[in-house]
Amino acid sequence: MPGSPQSDARAPSVTRAGRPVRRFDRGLADEIVAAVTRGAPMRRFLGSDRRLPCLGVVARWRAQEPAFAAELKMAMVVSRYVRGARRLWSDELEVAIVERMIEGASMRQVTAQPDMPCMTTLRNWSHRKAGFRDALAWAAEERCATAAAPMYRSLMAGTTARFGGWRG
Repeated sequence: MPGSPQSDARAPSVTRAGRPVRRFDRGLADEIVAAVTRGAPMRRFLGSDRRLPCLGVVARWRAQEPAFAAELKMAMVVSRYVRGARRLWSDELEVAIVERMIEGASMRQVTAQPDMPCMTTLRNWSHRKAGFRDALAWAAEERCATAAAPMYRSLMAGTTARFGGWRG
């Protein structure tokens, strides 16, 4: 029946420059808004299921559907609070970050771990908290010194063998 929701859903995709374009789907849009509100990172959520649109399609939907854009914007605001509540600053977290860096992990490797905050959060904390910034700098120096010690010893062992016991 023309004009009914069923006939619209079965209609061929709109084309743009000869390529099919995904139409706005209220059900998927509601699912995206709900997941983002719960704190799911949108990029990761969209990549988790093949039936969900990509970021480009979501951006187009936001431009075409002002109501969806407003809902998603509000969901993103709520999401910041939901995600932030899980990773509030603590002295224990600072110690864990510094210990992992001393063990040899870079900041990028530390932030890639699921129980750690993201790189932007660490940078923001290091700008706002002088003690944390100093602890990160100290951990980076310790990591370099710890990593350099075996290399230095092996270099000196090779130098000693080559130059008859001379140490420079």
